[in-house]
Amino acid sequence: MHRTRLSVRMTAMLLAVAAAATFTGCRSGRTPSDGGSDASSVVSTDGRQENTTGRDGTGSRENEGTTMNEQGQTTAAADRTTSGGRQTTGTATVTRTTGSTTDDTPDANDSYAFDGDPNTLWTAPSFGTTVLTYRPKKAVTFNTVRFKERGDRIDEITVEIPDGKGGYQTVYRQDEVGIRLGVLDRTVTAAEVRVTVTSTQRPVIEDITFENASATARKEKLHIVSYLTANMTDARSNFDKLDAVTDLILFGRTSWTQSGELDFGTEGTARFERDLAEIRKAIGSRQIDLWLCIGNFAAGSDRGKLLADPADRKRLVDNCVSAAKRYDLVGIDVDYEYPADATAWDDYALFLEELGTALKKEGKLLSVALSPWGVRLSKAAIRGIDRVNIMAYDLNDGKKRHSGYKLARTSVKFFTDLGFAPSQLVLGLAFYGVSVKDPSDAFSGHPYHTYVQRYRTAVKTYTNQVGDIYFTGRDMNRDKTMLAIEQGLAGVFSWHFGCDIAYSDERSLFRAVKETADRFTK
Repeated sequence: MHRTRLSVRMTAMLLAVAAAATFTGCRSGRTPSDGGSDASSVVSTDGRQENTTGRDGTGSRENEGTTMNEQGQTTAAADRTTSGGRQTTGTATVTRTTGSTTDDTPDANDSYAFDGDPNTLWTAPSFGTTVLTYRPKKAVTFNTVRFKERGDRIDEITVEIPDGKGGYQTVYRQDEVGIRLGVLDRTVTAAEVRVTVTSTQRPVIEDITFENASATARKEKLHIVSYLTANMTDARSNFDKLDAVTDLILFGRTSWTQSGELDFGTEGTARFERDLAEIRKAIGSRQIDLWLCIGNFAAGSDRGKLLADPADRKRLVDNCVSAAKRYDLVGIDVDYEYPADATAWDDYALFLEELGTALKKEGKLLSVALSPWGVRLSKAAIRGIDRVNIMAYDLNDGKKRHSGYKLARTSVKFFTDLGFAPSQLVLGLAFYGVSVKDPSDAFSGHPYHTYVQRYRTAVKTYTNQVGDIYFTGRDMNRDKTMLAIEQGLAGVFSWHFGCDIAYSDERSLFRAVKETADRFTK
């Protein structure tokens, strides 16, 4: 589960060059590419080539059914009301800014950004900054904004509403859009919404809809899981987050040998037992499930022989079940990174199938940490796994973000395509940063709290990058949690428990996750 430092390079910060969003390290599916600055042809998120220039050349597929009102604003000829508490089409005006030039002339396709129709596309009149002002016929009440962008070209998007004092207040801001449901701090009602789009290429938007999302009824609570490392100093400084988690996975306490033994290190089980007692004391009466991660294979193991011998596999299965029972744990987590080849994957699948069966007989659970690439598991192994902790990080997109929103979304699809049910999946959240210029830099790979302490007020709730360090801030983790809720996942997990800032700080990542779960699940 330890994160691996990769050679990454960010070509820009929030408002810089928008390169094509192609995955460089993730083989999780199709990779949308960018055809350059000409917006007439982009590749959609599902890999289809889309013609974004309509017959009239406005960037929409059609231009029928629009008229100009007396103020020169573009108005759809007919209202379109969409489901899920979305807005009804009103009027849209556009202010275009390129350099020092401002053009207030509306375009016939401007309303397409808000019309709720997937068959109409809005194309920005130019690169740079474009401001779209949406005025519905009735005030809209919303707590989320659903974005459907084609081509992943937007560098920054800001949503504002009037502040009642002649100005505007920001209710949402992020540096990545794509296909996304953005969560606001609160529910707002506005007769006007201003959306500012910044990009160095002409972005294409299928729809922006304003929704008033309600809490989703779930059969089982949303699990908020975290890996708690063997660094108890970090753990102690973050015990204020225990109210936010439902599960803790005890990591770094053991590895496993080729012969199937659990290796707890030089102190044997003594240190683990001391840590476990301290953790349980800190938990107190809270209902938190504890797991033991058996970690990776022990140093010196012959990777070609790991899990290959049935007797060795059985010994490891028996030792895992014994540990789960002896320490009264809810289950075992396996973090094998990674089987060396197809044969090794077959052996691993057999081990997971056998371990899952044995744990279930004792009323225990099995979770597995997996990255969204190269996974080869049998149907029997998939059935035997209770949860997959998706390591949706350390895989850079075309803009060199190591744990962006698109990676979270495509990672979920990767595992559902393999045959996992959404209810088996736990989405990984990266609570650390990576240098976009030199990942081997001494300041790279540190916990989120390190960067907040260093950059202080420069880290806002919407911030994902300061200087050369890219991390996922409060709002990004809130949106990823909402993705897990909307997709019906088992929950989210963080790597790792010791990375956050004080829970009382509004920028706390655990607080963002917990508050989102409380608002949108029941």
